[in-house]
Amino acid sequence: MSTGAPLALLLEMVISLACLSWITASILRAGKRMAAVQRRRYQLNRGRKELAQTSEVLRRDIYRQEIELRQTEEAISVRQAEAADLQSRLNDLRRQGPREYTLLNERFGDRDQLWLLTIPKPERPECWAVAASDSGTAMALLSGHVAAVERPVLDGQLN
Repeated sequence: MSTGAPLALLLEMVISLACLSWITASILRAGKRMAAVQRRRYQLNRGRKELAQTSEVLRRDIYRQEIELRQTEEAISVRQAEAADLQSRLNDLRRQGPREYTLLNERFGDRDQLWLLTIPKPERPECWAVAASDSGTAMALLSGHVAAVERPVLDGQLN
């Protein structure tokens, strides 16, 4: 059995080396996995920090834009109030100023006269000059030509 002892010793050494190399490979694989986990954790932490910074920047931008929006809304409401005031002043000036008459038709007969009619409206009354023989005919002509909610009012006549 003396010849079998070196063979058994050689076999033990080969098995020991195989076990040692398997253990070394396992340790290396575990080290690689741990390194990969550390890299991934670092990437996630960096991404979380970037996300926090981005969300903070967005939060500040939203706050700034909300302030600008409120200021713009206030400016618009002021402008709308000014526009309404100016419109009412313009309507008052139109009502108080000289009237401008629009000639409905240009036909004049022998007995026709020029009748001055007004259709009252809140912003500015519409003034019409209608050639007709009498005021009823003038109102009928104007009512047939202009679709108005209110009935025309007779302002006078020109000969």
